[in-house]
Amino acid sequence: MGFKVSELDPPGVVSTITPAAKDVRVKAFYIKRTDTASSTKAWLPANSTILNVSVRRSVTSDGQTASVSVGVGATTNNLISGLDVKTAGLSFGTLDTQIAQPEGDQPGADIKITAVYTETGTASTTGGPWVVMVQYVN
Repeated sequence: MGFKVSELDPPGVVSTITPAAKDVRVKAFYIKRTDTASSTKAWLPANSTILNVSVRRSVTSDGQTASVSVGVGATTNNLISGLDVKTAGLSFGTLDTQIAQPEGDQPGADIKITAVYTETGTASTTGGPWVVMVQYVN
């Protein structure tokens, strides 16, 4: 049946100290085993606030060591740094460091999200792709 509007708490009042609510948005992309050089994977609108970054592990890599990193701008590992993707099982890696309001390359510029896959030893033949989800508001 649902609720009558009068039964719900009144919405918060927007003021100079209480901002309007914002919708959470998500950018999703893949990191593949072939992404061994840092590359641009997504763009967020200027003035976005990143809430969470998660990596969904897929088929594990068979490299001697294998990891993925995600970052903002030229820094490839300031969101998630060296998440082990060789460990067996499916699980999530999440944001290592909270970046409240990452800046673009210039103030007011869009925010570039970069990622890289790294491994040591003999080149892997299995693994990935890994799904990355960046939750943000703006």
